[in-house]
Amino acid sequence: MPEKSKRILVRDLPGFAEMEAKVRIQYNPNIETTPEFDRAIEALSRSTFGVAAVDVWEEYRKFDEVEDEDDLPQAIRNFEAAAERLENSDEDAVEILCLLGIDFRDERGHPLLLTRFFSWQALGAVAGMKGSLPDPEVAELSRLSSSLEADARRFLEGRRRK
Repeated sequence: MPEKSKRILVRDLPGFAEMEAKVRIQYNPNIETTPEFDRAIEALSRSTFGVAAVDVWEEYRKFDEVEDEDDLPQAIRNFEAAAERLENSDEDAVEILCLLGIDFRDERGHPLLLTRFFSWQALGAVAGMKGSLPDPEVAELSRLSSSLEADARRFLEGRRRK
């Protein structure tokens, strides 16, 4: 699990701000997602966590037939302990993932809408079951880069007005 000081801010990871905007525009829980949307989610998931949700689900399902919990690998037990809460609501998913060091909240503390598309992968990685966690330094560098780009745009706009 990431150290408290090294909490991973998902909103600062490469591609997640753009994906959050795409989810806000294109996602409707009452309508099936498009293949293009699904491919974009899968690509970002694989580049960030090394797996897609289906990979985590398939790994978890391998242990369906195990009757004695003591026979389950520790990673599966860790995953199982939190997985039920992921399905309750985005708020529950964000809460449990935040406790595990992966922050799926926006700047105001509200759950990112994309949480439902990445929570299984994040939990699989933090539980050690499947996938890997992104480096918190990557998020920090991405955030700094975005900030510098915004500063440069403001500077250039100010120069054009003079």
